[in-house]
Amino acid sequence: MNLLIRLVKISDAQEIRAIYAPYVETPVTFEESVPPVSEIVSRIKYITTHLPYLVCEIDGHIAGYAYATDFRTRSAY
Repeated sequence: MNLLIRLVKISDAQEIRAIYAPYVETPVTFEESVPPVSEIVSRIKYITTHLPYLVCEIDGHIAGYAYATDFRTRSAY
């Protein structure tokens, strides 16, 4: 197994979306629909301008991700 923690790249957006999608419409995300890849790209671009965004890659595929974000940006908070 080859494990790597690295900074996110825009090209990771599709795999990040696939990981995120099953959690939409649950109390975990407070989102009502799965965002398109273009929205994930926008979020990556916004977050990485001022906060860290990391991915965990196992054998060349995204296995997980973590990022810091601004406090209480969604109405559910």
